[in-house]
Amino acid sequence: MSEATLSKILYNSASEAAPAEDNTYESALAKTQAYLSEHHAQTLAETVLQEQARDTVRYLTEQFLTSNKVYVAGMSIRELTNRLYRDMAGYSILEEPLADPSVEEILVNAYNDVEIIDEKGRHKYHESFATPEQGRDIARRLVRISGQTIDTAHPIVDAYITTGVRITAFFPPVIDEKDGIAFTIRKQHLFNVTRDQLIRWGTANDELLDFISLCLNHGVSVSVAGKTGSGKTTLTSYLLNNLDEKLRIVTIEETREILIVNPLDENNQKLKSVVTLCTRPSDDPRLDVNMQSLVRSTLRMRPDIITMAEMRGGEAYDAQEAARTGHTVTSTLHANSAKQTYSRILTMCQMNPGNTLTPTLLMDLIVEAFPITIFCKQLSDNKRCITEVVEATSACDGVAKTRTLFQYEKTRSGDSWRRVGAISPRIAELMLSNGADEKQVSYFSREPTPTTKSRSKGGTST
Repeated sequence: MSEATLSKILYNSASEAAPAEDNTYESALAKTQAYLSEHHAQTLAETVLQEQARDTVRYLTEQFLTSNKVYVAGMSIRELTNRLYRDMAGYSILEEPLADPSVEEILVNAYNDVEIIDEKGRHKYHESFATPEQGRDIARRLVRISGQTIDTAHPIVDAYITTGVRITAFFPPVIDEKDGIAFTIRKQHLFNVTRDQLIRWGTANDELLDFISLCLNHGVSVSVAGKTGSGKTTLTSYLLNNLDEKLRIVTIEETREILIVNPLDENNQKLKSVVTLCTRPSDDPRLDVNMQSLVRSTLRMRPDIITMAEMRGGEAYDAQEAARTGHTVTSTLHANSAKQTYSRILTMCQMNPGNTLTPTLLMDLIVEAFPITIFCKQLSDNKRCITEVVEATSACDGVAKTRTLFQYEKTRSGDSWRRVGAISPRIAELMLSNGADEKQVSYFSREPTPTTKSRSKGGTST
């Protein structure tokens, strides 16, 4: 690719240098852009992925400013260099929120309207792009990292920038030309969540976490449902990190968001058996590696636990098949309630081209495959919380019949999770046949008394 072509890609309309007497920042930006685009376009392109190229561009920028006596009143040469780099090869106003670990999502509604979601909730960001073109430039730069392009011919992109970071972007004519650009960046923080953290954050209590772990460790498949940002992936990561080390885990994701810590023993051997798989989308059906194909291939890998993050379509049919053939499956999915999760899974199973079953029969199989559903929700105070755990006991005319096992309640004294139902004999028998502790199974098999509430802290009563 020629330097001229790269220059056009990086800056669609590089401005001509401003008059010498114009010492504004805009003038300095135009002059530096023109110089680097003409003489160092390849290096500029490489800044997307290479740290060394970024350092080189900073050096070249500072040298250009010094040699040509380009300055802006009130700014040192270093300050001007850093700001120019940010706007030319960095991510402009998004540099700070992208680097901030407390920021979960960046919402660009238009070039001049940016919002941030962090632990305080959603609020307007104090900066915005200077022009619609600058906003589109930054979106192009971010999308390019994923190996894709966005322009008026391909105005919609849904891609993963890097591990745990996803961008969904819209260009004109899909959005109004005057708005320039709209995109959302979602950051999934990869770290090992502990039980103490989940309890401190108000996600669950000890008894509830004990029950879910009992299920997954002893052959009971679990679906984790909720809306975007409700804490599904964080909870799943915790559960997988606290499974019996003898279990072989295979994770299937579109990008790696689940982090499983695999420590080494005294012989420098990994203690856990973990395989992490990711899809590889392609416009060519022969090259497309989707979640459905990975689920099928995974069954040949002797997995004990299959994790899908997240189910969205026909792969749900293969997941329920796996769950009914001796594998423990856990998956995340979007749903509005714990009970509604089963109708969502039914809809997804029906998307599978190989499905020939009636909705009534298919729901029977789904209930058998995923007997336990956990529902997560982000509350009005931004706390992410398990609000309900249900067991699907049967199905009637294509509708799942459920009973609530745990219910979240907010009281004056704080968060409370009340155990309101007992597991069925079918679940108890399945746990026992997979080596579960009889005392624990007996405890969860007993109907709780009306006044019994799960403690905010402490282990399972036996």
